[in-house]
Amino acid sequence: MIRTQPANQPDPPNVRPTLVSTMSKIIVVFGGNAGSMMLGLGANIWAMRVLGPESYGVVAVSLVVLFTVWQFTGKGLDQTAVRLAAADDCGGRAEIFGTSLALKLLGALAFVLLGAFTASPLTRFFLSPDTPIAPVFLAFVAAAGASFWGYASAAIQAESRFSRYAPVQVANNAVRLLALIVIFLAFRFSPTSVMIATAIGFFGAAGVGMMLAPSYARKPVWSCAAMTRTLGYGRWLVVSSVLYLLYTRLDILMLSRLVDEATVGLYQAAALAVQTGDLLGASIMTVFLPRFSEHERSAPLGEQVRASLKCSLLVVIPLVPCYWLIEPSIRLAFGSEFVTAAGFLKIMYFGVLFTMVTHPLHILFFARNKPHVLTGLDAFLLVFNLVGHYFAITHYGPAGAAVVVLASRLLAGSLLSIGVYAELRRGEASEA
Repeated sequence: MIRTQPANQPDPPNVRPTLVSTMSKIIVVFGGNAGSMMLGLGANIWAMRVLGPESYGVVAVSLVVLFTVWQFTGKGLDQTAVRLAAADDCGGRAEIFGTSLALKLLGALAFVLLGAFTASPLTRFFLSPDTPIAPVFLAFVAAAGASFWGYASAAIQAESRFSRYAPVQVANNAVRLLALIVIFLAFRFSPTSVMIATAIGFFGAAGVGMMLAPSYARKPVWSCAAMTRTLGYGRWLVVSSVLYLLYTRLDILMLSRLVDEATVGLYQAAALAVQTGDLLGASIMTVFLPRFSEHERSAPLGEQVRASLKCSLLVVIPLVPCYWLIEPSIRLAFGSEFVTAAGFLKIMYFGVLFTMVTHPLHILFFARNKPHVLTGLDAFLLVFNLVGHYFAITHYGPAGAAVVVLASRLLAGSLLSIGVYAELRRGEASEA
């Protein structure tokens, strides 16, 4: 059972950190994410310039497969472990994280076997019968490495050791970029070699993370009771993370099915910038998840919501003027061949900023033990994006997909904000 603070008792002083201390931790986390992002962006730009839009379209689809498969033992289980561990002692944390590691091991085996059977049909469906299946199969292998990397990061996050968390994030794309350099010097770039480097990056970062993680998190625990507890809470977050990943990557998947590979490669340049914005929001959520998870009462949760909003706005407001730098930035980063992507990013830009403010608030429902609310919201948004993207892409191409992304993010942020406000008000009424 999760220990919660009894009602009508004052919060300990250390659960009300100052805005300065919170922002300092966000800066550390964002520094790690930004460092990883810059290295990853450099690797992606290098690969895009060498491969060109058409060949990089194969990589883009493979990466969507990777991140989709990863979610089945990825973010949902990681967030569950942090949530449950926040209210447990060290012994309980060891059991929680050991159980998560055991599930990760099973998941890694399942990923590789699933890839062996499905890489061929997925390649034929999303790309073409003539495209090699190796990049898609390697996406499944890389998903196993990503799962362990996420686990190690979560174990460090649960301890709020963000000075260790940051280098684990950097390690992912640092190792990947190093692998790309070796591959480039020894062989040549191809969609397959780029995906090999991606897999090496995730497994390398997982190794770094396990060395920096608490010692209790390094051993799997095969406990039926602990697995029941973890899966009982985590099943909603696993499903929710899969649905979230699908609807946020549905533009790439449907473009790959409905337009040519070169167009997908162009659109991916804009999508990379969007994912960069999402990393900023993730940095805020990383710091606040352990804090939210310590409470169930509305008063302290309301304080955490207000603190999250303040921190998000401090990050977002300076980014507003960057709208006018999108086209020269795309041209400088990707080359004139990809300048069309600037128009797609301009359409999506303010939706991305709105998401950065609102998305971290969804962890309120973790703390209130209502993750099923998020699952329902993500299911609705998946249907909205499925219908919207099909209509928009078939009529307007990638520009239509960008419009649907903007509408989806504004809708998601608005519904989430309304839900958070209603949950806090409901909680205040019941606790009065």
